[in-house]
Amino acid sequence: MSNKTFALIMKNGVKVKTIEELRDNFNLNNAIESFKDGTLIEWLEDRFYDDEAEAIAQIKLDDKNFAKKICAALNVDFDDLEFTIRIKEKREFLKSKTDDENIINNASITVLNQDDLANLVKMDYKKNLSLR
Repeated sequence: MSNKTFALIMKNGVKVKTIEELRDNFNLNNAIESFKDGTLIEWLEDRFYDDEAEAIAQIKLDDKNFAKKICAALNVDFDDLEFTIRIKEKREFLKSKTDDENIINNASITVLNQDDLANLVKMDYKKNLSLR
């Protein structure tokens, strides 16, 4: 028997009860865990998000694009998540090289490889930078 009152835990521990709250507070790691243990589908079905539940049910964990498919099924932008994950990776790398918080805090505009450079150019960061 389903329990429509249970909430999914997403970004910053937010307990989401609607699809809009899920999208606004989406956390890929939490969504993947809910996908793995079946609570994501149960949560969607309990709230009559049948299209989303059906799309999630079609995803196989061994599919190399399963995270992207979860995001697509829930109508969450995967590109933003990739960017967020990349910033976290760059922050960790910078922390291993320096204690300078100014450098670490600018991980989003730090280029460590060609992909980082391409992303910065694509996002037109130069318009948002101020010279100090």
